[in-house]
Amino acid sequence: MNRLAACLIFCAILSACGSPRGTSLPRGSAGEFVSAESASASPVARATPAVTPTPEPDGLSGPDIMPTIQVDGMATVVTNDLVVRSLPEISDESTIHPTYLQDGQDLFVLAGPVVADNHAWYHVVPLGASPTDDVAPAEPLPLIGWVAAGTPSDPWIAPWSGQCPPPDLEGMWRQHMLLLLACFGDRDLTLEGERVRCDYIVPGTTTPSWLTTAFCELLPFDLPPDAHDLGRIAFPYHQDSGDPLVTDESVPVRVTGHFDDPVAQTCVEHPMPGGDPTPPDLVVLRCRAAFVATDVSEMQRP
Repeated sequence: MNRLAACLIFCAILSACGSPRGTSLPRGSAGEFVSAESASASPVARATPAVTPTPEPDGLSGPDIMPTIQVDGMATVVTNDLVVRSLPEISDESTIHPTYLQDGQDLFVLAGPVVADNHAWYHVVPLGASPTDDVAPAEPLPLIGWVAAGTPSDPWIAPWSGQCPPPDLEGMWRQHMLLLLACFGDRDLTLEGERVRCDYIVPGTTTPSWLTTAFCELLPFDLPPDAHDLGRIAFPYHQDSGDPLVTDESVPVRVTGHFDDPVAQTCVEHPMPGGDPTPPDLVVLRCRAAFVATDVSEMQRP
């Protein structure tokens, strides 16, 4: 798989206080699970160094628990050791990911809230390594999962407080694609820069193939040749716009397009033999985060 393919698969996005919050029975000081009978009224906190009863979250229930997290938007972890579960519930069937999320981790919100066990749960994708990250996480982040939001008085996740980049290539080219999806949705954008490379991923493992196997790289003007290592916008041509060329030629272009193309909802993975399947929701999200070019025209270099 070439460099572009590896980038486009998002590095496996394409990743409260003290101990895991919102997902497991309490642990004793040595890390062992205690019995359900000795668990506190809220089976979501792990005390350190000893089990300490934790009150129910403000007596809230239903959608009144943390209603401000927006689906298809960004959220941020505001505690430490937040647990990610496979289901929005506390049960044996809801498995816990071995890596806990820490304060400051950004999340893309896929769905929620689902209210269960007196908690509001959100389906999230932790943002993994991006070109702006200097150091990769010590442990692999969960690809996707459910987290409990906490309460207004003790939040475990909160709405993202960052600023979206300006809608131009200079502002967007080093940003995480899920952040760009959250910021711009499906609105039309026009970007100007150098189309520096077009290539195909063979074989394609996700359909529709026009959306997932052929891409061109777009960089701001006047960057060094190795700038693609810092980031880029990689775009497929829309199926009605013609196929891109396989080329390394640098051409100044004006690209009009959008994220969240409607066809992305139909994306289906066809795993290679022996490969682990990707969760279907994550397959669709990766397609939604592609910047789909509907018009590409050559222009004079400024």
